[in-house]
Amino acid sequence: MPERTETAMTQLVGSYNLRIYLPDLERNLIIDPNSLRNFVVSQSLTSFLPSLRMIIPSAGEEYIHVVPLDKTNRISIDIGFDTDIYEGGNSFDFLTYRRFPRSHETLLDIEALLDVRNLFDKRHIRGFSGTIHDTIENISKELKLFSATIADGQRSVKPIISDSLRYEKNIIQTNQTNAELLSYLRRNVEGKNGEGAYYCFLYNRGGNTYFAFRSMEDMMQEPIKHYLCYGTSAMPKTEEDKSVVVYNPVWSYEIVDDVKLEGVEGLGGSIYHYFDYKNGEIKENTIDLQDMYSLTYLFSVMRGSSKSKNRSLLGRSNDFNATFRGVAKSGYYKKLMNLEKIRVNTYAMLNAVPGDLVRFVFAQPIAPEDQMDFQYQGTWMIESLHHSIGMMITTTLTLIRSGVDANPRNSSLIPATRRKHE
Repeated sequence: MPERTETAMTQLVGSYNLRIYLPDLERNLIIDPNSLRNFVVSQSLTSFLPSLRMIIPSAGEEYIHVVPLDKTNRISIDIGFDTDIYEGGNSFDFLTYRRFPRSHETLLDIEALLDVRNLFDKRHIRGFSGTIHDTIENISKELKLFSATIADGQRSVKPIISDSLRYEKNIIQTNQTNAELLSYLRRNVEGKNGEGAYYCFLYNRGGNTYFAFRSMEDMMQEPIKHYLCYGTSAMPKTEEDKSVVVYNPVWSYEIVDDVKLEGVEGLGGSIYHYFDYKNGEIKENTIDLQDMYSLTYLFSVMRGSSKSKNRSLLGRSNDFNATFRGVAKSGYYKKLMNLEKIRVNTYAMLNAVPGDLVRFVFAQPIAPEDQMDFQYQGTWMIESLHHSIGMMITTTLTLIRSGVDANPRNSSLIPATRRKHE
């Protein structure tokens, strides 16, 4: 993690170090953890930027009624566990988007996003040639981050872009912000090998900020980065060398999947329509379930399920979208990945980020009425995470995948032919 200036002193709070620094006032906020009403740092696949929600006491209303408001617009957060806050911790530089004074309670209520310039604030009329990968990389180089650690207050993001976008395509930015263009590309692009469901988001890991533009399939092929265990009566071991691996304990979980909701219309495939402008006719295309990549042996789709139909036109064919396959595949992938979803609560996982893969296992007996929950063991992807800070740091992870791990021989579910092998 980057070094902080001399004014950036860390403060020991309970079992962790939390530093809240207001760069514009060159001042640290010293807060009793008992008085934190709400302090949550969130990161998500579906949000451009990490966010902060903070409700803290403001003694004497010192920070509530500061005028002008820009004196408390920027907030730097450092979180760690040791006296060296950069060991296993994380840091964020936020810009306040909403500040609500609760004058009758002497509370400061703030909502903030990661302080990134040239994402939402400038419109451009220009064209790009070359590969889509290079276009996105060039846009990422324009994004500048505020930082309290650098003299000019600016640093760059580190791009991570799927190699499947290394093919040539001319792109026009039509009076759009960079965020609007990236959103358009995320919804519409298709990889050179047919990849779909791209995500564009920024995240912080180890105090560094990364810009990700990656396909769902690309992220699913990454190695497992984190291990979660419900219960502590047994310590799982790796299959390769039987050595003990570090599992974060999970003390509660909640199943929040969409199997029944999505299954109503059938997910055995996807049928979509678009207008072929060249030939002046409406075309129909199909995406097959077996073209989709899975983290599990089985899709949570019943054998014999019908294909879902999109009855509205996705658009008119053009130079960028000749068949709209990227758009259709993106929507289908996201429906599949919402079939199985579980929310788990664990101790602080400050360097977990959206898109990471986790292994979740049960290590204690489950009540007979909950025996079916064992099917939720296995590999998952982090969709979002929320770090809640008070007397301790807890992390709530929302995990997603498209199916379950079970014996495919006697199952009524459709097996996945393209799946992750570990």
